[in-house]
Amino acid sequence: MIIIGKKCPSFSAPGVIDNHIKTISDKDLQGHYTLLFFYAVDFSAVCPGEVYALQEKIEEFKKRNVTIIA
Repeated sequence: MIIIGKKCPSFSAPGVIDNHIKTISDKDLQGHYTLLFFYAVDFSAVCPGEVYALQEKIEEFKKRNVTIIA
């Protein structure tokens, strides 16, 4: 579900940032727009197309100061 302009629910999860595993939480996202991108399963038929489509638009998100977390 797309929720633009709404505060995200509280969460905490491990992630890879700058080649290091770090914990990411909703507190890290405060003060700017963030796109949280989730996909169901690696190596499925749908996911590669969605990931490539997102990758093609990364510069547009950067211009708008949007952080992308996938």
